[in-house]
Amino acid sequence: MYSAVNSGGIAGKNCGTITNCYSTGNIEAAAPADARAGGIAGATDGGSISYCWASGTVTANSNLAVDILFTGGIVGNLYDSSLTYCVALNTAISQSVPNTDLIGRVFGFNNGGANIYYHNNHANNSMTANGSPTPPGNSQGLMNKNGLNITGNVGLESWWTSTSTAGWTTETVWGGANEGQPWKLDATNSRPILYFETAVNQ
Repeated sequence: MYSAVNSGGIAGKNCGTITNCYSTGNIEAAAPADARAGGIAGATDGGSISYCWASGTVTANSNLAVDILFTGGIVGNLYDSSLTYCVALNTAISQSVPNTDLIGRVFGFNNGGANIYYHNNHANNSMTANGSPTPPGNSQGLMNKNGLNITGNVGLESWWTSTSTAGWTTETVWGGANEGQPWKLDATNSRPILYFETAVNQ
Protein backbone atom coordinates (compact mmCIF):
# COMPACT_ATOMS: atom_id res chain seq x y z
CA MET A 1 0.00 0.00 0.00
CA TYR A 2 1.44 3.34 -1.10
CA SER A 3 0.00 6.73 -0.28
CA ALA A 4 1.03 10.31 0.29
CA VAL A 5 0.70 11.87 3.77
CA ASN A 6 -1.25 9.10 5.59
CA SER A 7 -0.85 5.43 4.72
CA GLY A 8 -2.08 2.32 6.55
CA GLY A 9 -3.09 -1.26 5.88
CA ILE A 10 -6.72 -0.60 6.86
CA ALA A 11 -7.05 3.19 6.85
CA GLY A 12 -4.94 6.20 5.97
CA LYS A 13 -6.44 8.30 8.78
CA ASN A 14 -8.83 6.81 11.34
CA CYS A 15 -11.36 9.02 13.11
CA GLY A 16 -13.69 6.19 14.15
CA THR A 17 -13.35 2.61 15.37
CA ILE A 18 -11.11 -0.09 13.91
CA THR A 19 -11.34 -3.48 15.58
CA ASN A 20 -10.78 -7.15 14.70
CA CYS A 21 -8.69 -6.41 11.61
CA TYR A 22 -5.30 -7.37 10.26
CA SER A 23 -2.98 -6.39 7.44
CA THR A 24 -0.08 -8.31 5.91
CA GLY A 25 0.80 -5.78 3.20
CA ASN A 26 3.85 -3.52 3.09
CA ILE A 27 3.02 0.12 3.80
CA GLU A 28 4.70 3.26 2.48
CA ALA A 29 3.83 6.93 2.96
CA ALA A 30 5.67 9.63 1.03
CA ALA A 31 5.01 13.35 1.09
CA PRO A 32 6.72 16.69 0.58
CA ALA A 33 5.65 17.56 4.13
CA ASP A 34 4.77 15.43 7.20
CA ALA A 35 4.02 11.77 6.43
CA ARG A 36 2.42 9.12 8.65
CA ALA A 37 2.70 5.38 8.09
CA GLY A 38 1.35 2.45 10.14
CA GLY A 39 0.57 -1.21 9.60
CA ILE A 40 -3.12 -0.59 10.38
CA ALA A 41 -3.50 3.21 10.12
CA GLY A 42 -1.19 6.06 9.24
CA ALA A 43 -2.83 8.23 11.88
CA THR A 44 -5.74 8.03 14.30
CA ASP A 45 -7.44 11.20 15.51
CA GLY A 46 -10.23 10.89 18.06
CA GLY A 47 -10.72 7.21 17.27
CA SER A 48 -9.86 3.78 18.62
CA ILE A 49 -7.96 0.73 17.38
CA SER A 50 -8.18 -2.61 19.17
CA TYR A 51 -7.62 -6.33 18.57
CA CYS A 52 -5.65 -5.76 15.38
CA TRP A 53 -2.33 -7.02 14.08
CA ALA A 54 -0.03 -6.19 11.19
CA SER A 55 2.99 -7.96 9.70
CA GLY A 56 4.18 -5.97 6.66
CA THR A 57 7.10 -3.56 6.56
CA VAL A 58 6.25 0.10 7.25
CA THR A 59 8.13 3.02 5.66
CA ALA A 60 7.72 6.81 5.74
CA ASN A 61 9.69 8.64 3.07
CA SER A 62 10.56 12.19 2.10
CA ASN A 63 13.01 13.89 -0.17
CA LEU A 64 13.50 16.69 2.34
CA ALA A 65 15.80 16.38 5.34
CA VAL A 66 13.52 18.55 7.48
CA ASP A 67 10.33 16.50 7.14
CA ILE A 68 8.58 14.89 10.11
CA LEU A 69 7.86 11.20 9.51
CA PHE A 70 5.62 9.34 11.99
CA THR A 71 6.17 5.59 11.69
CA GLY A 72 4.75 2.66 13.70
CA GLY A 73 4.04 -1.04 13.34
CA ILE A 74 0.33 -0.43 14.03
CA VAL A 75 -0.15 3.38 13.90
CA GLY A 76 2.16 6.18 12.82
CA ASN A 77 0.64 9.09 14.73
CA LEU A 78 -1.69 8.68 17.74
CA TYR A 79 -3.79 11.69 18.78
CA ASP A 80 -6.67 11.83 21.27
CA SER A 81 -7.29 8.11 20.65
CA SER A 82 -7.04 4.67 22.23
CA LEU A 83 -4.82 1.82 21.06
CA THR A 84 -5.31 -1.48 22.90
CA TYR A 85 -4.68 -5.22 22.49
CA CYS A 86 -2.81 -4.87 19.20
CA VAL A 87 0.18 -6.85 17.98
CA ALA A 88 2.88 -5.54 15.65
CA LEU A 89 4.48 -8.52 13.88
CA ASN A 90 6.34 -6.35 11.38
CA THR A 91 9.93 -7.32 10.62
CA ALA A 92 11.07 -3.75 9.89
CA ILE A 93 9.89 -0.14 10.16
CA SER A 94 11.85 2.77 8.75
CA GLN A 95 12.05 6.48 7.93
CA SER A 96 14.04 8.21 5.21
CA VAL A 97 14.76 10.94 7.79
CA PRO A 98 15.57 8.93 10.96
CA ASN A 99 14.11 10.30 14.19
CA THR A 100 13.86 7.96 17.19
CA ASP A 101 11.23 10.22 18.78
CA LEU A 102 8.83 9.56 15.89
CA ILE A 103 9.21 5.82 15.34
CA GLY A 104 8.04 2.88 17.47
CA ARG A 105 7.18 -0.80 17.20
CA VAL A 106 3.49 -0.19 18.02
CA PHE A 107 3.06 3.53 17.30
CA GLY A 108 5.42 6.27 16.23
CA PHE A 109 4.34 9.28 18.26
CA ASN A 110 1.68 10.25 20.80
CA ASN A 111 0.32 13.76 20.33
CA GLY A 112 -1.72 13.59 23.54
CA GLY A 113 -5.35 14.65 23.88
CA ALA A 114 -8.06 14.10 26.47
CA ASN A 115 -8.85 10.57 25.27
CA ILE A 116 -5.33 9.26 24.78
CA TYR A 117 -4.93 5.70 26.07
CA TYR A 118 -2.66 2.84 25.06
CA HIS A 119 -2.39 -0.46 26.87
CA ASN A 120 -1.63 -4.18 26.43
CA ASN A 121 0.07 -3.93 23.05
CA HIS A 122 2.77 -6.38 21.92
CA ALA A 123 5.43 -6.45 19.21
CA ASN A 124 7.82 -8.75 17.39
CA ASN A 125 11.03 -8.95 19.41
CA SER A 126 13.19 -9.06 16.26
CA MET A 127 11.64 -6.02 14.57
CA THR A 128 14.13 -3.35 13.50
CA ALA A 129 13.57 0.41 13.40
CA ASN A 130 15.77 2.20 10.87
CA GLY A 131 17.92 -0.92 10.80
CA SER A 132 18.49 -1.12 14.55
CA PRO A 133 16.97 -3.35 17.26
CA THR A 134 14.02 -1.87 19.13
CA PRO A 135 13.59 -1.89 22.93
CA PRO A 136 10.48 -3.41 24.54
CA GLY A 137 7.97 -1.55 26.67
CA ASN A 138 7.69 -1.94 30.42
CA SER A 139 6.42 -5.04 32.21
CA GLN A 140 2.74 -4.04 31.97
CA GLY A 141 2.77 -2.75 28.40
CA LEU A 142 1.57 0.59 29.75
CA MET A 143 2.40 3.96 28.22
CA ASN A 144 5.07 2.76 25.85
CA LYS A 145 5.12 2.96 22.07
CA ASN A 146 7.20 -0.22 21.66
CA GLY A 147 4.90 -2.70 23.42
CA LEU A 148 5.89 -5.94 25.11
CA ASN A 149 8.03 -8.56 23.39
CA ILE A 150 6.80 -11.59 21.47
CA THR A 151 9.67 -13.83 20.38
CA GLY A 152 9.46 -16.19 17.39
CA ASN A 153 6.61 -18.51 16.39
CA VAL A 154 6.69 -20.39 19.69
CA GLY A 155 6.20 -17.13 21.53
CA LEU A 156 3.49 -16.08 19.13
CA GLU A 157 1.41 -19.21 19.50
CA SER A 158 1.88 -19.19 23.26
CA TRP A 159 0.64 -15.61 23.39
CA TRP A 160 -2.31 -16.17 21.06
CA THR A 161 -3.58 -19.06 23.14
CA SER A 162 -2.71 -17.82 26.61
CA THR A 163 -5.68 -17.72 28.95
CA SER A 164 -4.01 -14.79 30.72
CA THR A 165 -4.06 -12.62 27.59
CA ALA A 166 -7.16 -10.54 28.16
CA GLY A 167 -9.62 -10.66 25.27
CA TRP A 168 -7.49 -12.82 22.98
CA THR A 169 -7.94 -16.21 24.62
CA THR A 170 -8.94 -19.38 22.80
CA GLU A 171 -12.19 -19.52 24.71
CA THR A 172 -13.31 -15.93 24.17
CA VAL A 173 -11.85 -14.96 20.81
CA TRP A 174 -10.36 -17.76 18.76
CA GLY A 175 -13.58 -19.75 19.01
CA GLY A 176 -14.59 -18.89 15.44
CA ALA A 177 -17.85 -20.78 14.96
CA ASN A 178 -18.33 -20.91 18.73
CA GLU A 179 -20.72 -18.09 19.63
CA GLY A 180 -19.79 -16.27 16.42
CA GLN A 181 -16.47 -15.03 17.72
CA PRO A 182 -14.42 -13.19 15.05
CA TRP A 183 -11.10 -15.04 15.36
CA LYS A 184 -9.58 -18.49 15.22
CA LEU A 185 -5.99 -19.67 15.45
CA ASP A 186 -4.02 -20.52 12.31
CA ALA A 187 -1.66 -22.96 14.01
CA THR A 188 0.40 -23.46 10.83
CA ASN A 189 1.43 -19.82 10.81
CA SER A 190 1.07 -19.16 14.57
CA ARG A 191 -1.30 -16.27 14.16
CA PRO A 192 -4.99 -15.46 14.44
CA ILE A 193 -7.18 -15.28 11.36
CA LEU A 194 -10.82 -14.33 10.95
CA TYR A 195 -13.28 -17.16 11.50
CA PHE A 196 -14.43 -17.37 7.86
CA GLU A 197 -10.90 -17.72 6.45
CA THR A 198 -9.02 -20.84 5.45
CA ALA A 199 -5.46 -21.06 6.75
CA VAL A 200 -2.87 -20.60 4.01
CA ASN A 201 0.91 -20.59 3.97
CA GLN A 202 2.23 -17.02 3.70
